[in-house]
Amino acid sequence: MLDTAPVAILTPFARGNVSLPTPPDVERICQRTEQAYATAMPRRRRRRGRPQVVEKLIRDTVASSIREVYSSTGNIRLRVNLAETPLSWRVELFGDARPLRDIHQ
Repeated sequence: MLDTAPVAILTPFARGNVSLPTPPDVERICQRTEQAYATAMPRRRRRRGRPQVVEKLIRDTVASSIREVYSSTGNIRLRVNLAETPLSWRVELFGDARPLRDIHQ
């Protein structure tokens, strides 16, 4: 049911222990299209090495858990000239956007 040259775009997701896309997801999508892109790199959580006194102060002060916020984003722009046949998508990547195959390398 896919077009002969589909374009796939996704945004990585990370929450708790869940991080998407997984390497098998990337492999599966890239097998189906050469034009697969992601808006950013999935971020792996790193535990900061803080002194025990600081960790205790944080636990005693903060009502909820503290998470590192990753604010960098990427954009993907797709354009096509409808007057041309066959239709050919032009893909432009901005910021952290990149080809999907480069996500887990």
